[in-house]
Order: sequence, then structure tokens, then C-alpha cells
Amino acid sequence: MTDQATTSPTDAETAVDHLVSAAFAGWHGQLLHVLCRLGVVDLLADGPRTAAELAAEVPGGAAVDSLRRCLTAGVATGVLARAHGDRYAVTPLGQPLRSDVPYSVRPLVLMAGAPFTHALLGDLLSTVRTGTSAAPRVLGAEHLYAHLAAHPDQQAVFDEAMVAMTGLSASMLAEAYDFGRFDELVDVGGGQGQLLAAVLARHPGPKGVLLDQPTVVAGAGPVLDRAGVADRVRTVGGDMFTQIPFGADGYLLKNVLHNWPDERCRAILARLREAVRPGGRVLIVEAVLDGDRQPSATAALMDLCMMATWGARERTPAEWRALLTGTGFELETVVDVLPWQSILEVRPAG
Repeated sequence: MTDQATTSPTDAETAVDHLVSAAFAGWHGQLLHVLCRLGVVDLLADGPRTAAELAAEVPGGAAVDSLRRCLTAGVATGVLARAHGDRYAVTPLGQPLRSDVPYSVRPLVLMAGAPFTHALLGDLLSTVRTGTSAAPRVLGAEHLYAHLAAHPDQQAVFDEAMVAMTGLSASMLAEAYDFGRFDELVDVGGGQGQLLAAVLARHPGPKGVLLDQPTVVAGAGPVLDRAGVADRVRTVGGDMFTQIPFGADGYLLKNVLHNWPDERCRAILARLREAVRPGGRVLIVEAVLDGDRQPSATAALMDLCMMATWGARERTPAEWRALLTGTGFELETVVDVLPWQSILEVRPAG
């Protein structure tokens, strides 16, 4: 432990600045949420505007002085800049907040600022004290999925965020592993097929199967068409706990198992063990914590989110091996792609 007397004023000031910024990070997130919800950054894509012009143009309108103060905060945090006196413009840092760019983070910002997110993380202290998910306490539902099913508007926010998150990493994941080794690849819980489309576009050999809830895979057509792989993909609407297509040599699960506690994960793995062809592989795409080194901040914070939201977790390689014990699978290798995204290659044991 560092002795207080040996800490220089500069070090102390840096530490204080960092911790105060972290303590008020929620305000920063809410600022970005407001700018995205009002469409401010999209309006600024056409050129600089004044606060009064923006207040008149945003959907539903806004109070000029209040919006100006948000714009000033946007300048202070680097996503906006002043242009021509009282006009505001979007900076390169703020460009991903636009809705019309390929790397848009707008859906993630909207989810991070959504009421259900604040309710869950706002109850983190109780989650830590009790070791249980916050969902039953603050949402009145067994888990977040049950809450979203009863609130279609919030479900839409969540679904768009998941699509955006997959889009940010899909091309890198597709290039990081030799998916061309498979004859058929089943994407379990694959949403509208963003990752499967990227994989098949990068690897022309395999055919694909997309499994998710019927209402989700119903929207997969445009995604698969844009990637030019629609003729190689069969969509299946179903429940991964009871219905996983049999006989493929490759199964892909991206950000699926971290949503569930161990017993539910093992139920999914049991279905996969029944389904996978002899000699096949299951590829689990998750954030992997490293128990021996300092984890990435993103992965560690995602772990807290899983704990509060589902009573679930991100895992270290050792924890993955423990989870796989008794399921008929064993961990073969881990391919790190991003600080918050790795590919775990799992093979049938024996």
C-alpha cells in the first residue's frame, strides 16, 4: 500500500480527478443519452447549428437554455465543438453517436441510459449484499428478458443495442478464427444474424443456421441479403433450451451464456452436446476475465452488469473449465480478439 506521505501532489491530483470523473460518469452517460435521444448529433451532421435552431428542430422540442447547457457540456467532454461563435458542431469523437454511420454506438448509449439499466445498476449494493440479481427487486420480473417481454418499447431499445454491439465486433471475429473448417455453422441465439452473416461472407464454404426467437429471426432477411449470404442460411425460430438443430459440426454462441447462472448454462450445453456432430466444435464468444492479470475495465464492468441483471457472470478460463465439467465438453483454446471479446473453442470430451 502506498504511504500517503510519499504520494506527490501531482499524483494525488491525478487520482482525485480520475475518481471524481468516475463517480460522476453516470452524468456523462446521461448527457450522451439526451444528445442521442433528441437526435442532436444527427442534426449537426448537416452542419453547425445554434442552440435555438436545434431546440426548434429536435423531436418534441426542447428548452433553449437547457439544451444550450447540454451542448456546452458536450463541448467540455469532447463530442461537440463550438463553431462560428454561438454555433455547435460534432467532433470526430462524437461521430459514432450518429445513427447513420456503420460504427454507430447510438443504440448502446440509448440502452445505457434506459430506465431498466439505471434501475438494475442502481441496486448494485443490494446485489452485492444478497448475491442475487436485482431484477426481481427493481423490475418485478425473474430476469431482464421477462421484463422486456412485457415492455415492447424497452425490448426494442435492448434489441437495437445488441445488434449494434455485434456489428462493432463481427468483422474482427470473422477474421480471427478459421470458420471455413466447418460444413455447417449454427448460430445459437444469433439475433438477426449480424455475426453469422459476417462469418459466412468472410468464409465462403460453410452453410449457416440461425436460431433465435421467432420474432427475432423474422428480421434477419435484410441482414443476410446485404451480406450476400441469404441463400446459404436457414432460419429457425425456437428456444435454445429445448430446440437446437442437430447434426452440425460447428455451433456458435455469442454473448449467450454470460446471461445465465451456471445451472441454466449447463442446460444449454447439454442440448449442444446432444446436437453436435462427432468431432465438431462449439465456439463461445464472451468477455474472458484473466484471474492472473488485471482485467480490462470493460470486461470487469460487464461482469458487474451480468451479476446485477441476470445473477450471471463473465468467467476466467478456470471458471469456464469448471462450468464445462460434467457437460461432455472440454475447453480446447481461447482466441483473444478484443479486450472485451474472445472466442473459446470447446470440443466434445473424450
